[in-house]
Amino acid sequence: QNYQGADLQIGVEITLEDAAKGIKKRINIPTYEECDVCHGSGVKPGTSASTCSTCHGSGTVHVRQAIFQMQQTCPTCHGTGKEIKDPCVK
Repeated sequence: QNYQGADLQIGVEITLEDAAKGIKKRINIPTYEECDVCHGSGVKPGTSASTCSTCHGSGTVHVRQAIFQMQQTCPTCHGTGKEIKDPCVK
């Protein structure tokens, strides 16, 4: 299963004059390669991820504040629905 990566934020400084001209800048964006040990699963070879014990695999939790109930990304699995007990060593 593929997961979307985190958002990237890259600061680029330009002058007001450059902004007015619509200048184009080349930026470098960091990329990540798939781990050759776990192949991107994040778990130690020979093991597997288990269903998250906090959200029971849904990836979200319900938080109650006063009379309001909100749905939030699970703080344990970060929305994946899986828990990694034995993470990849690399």
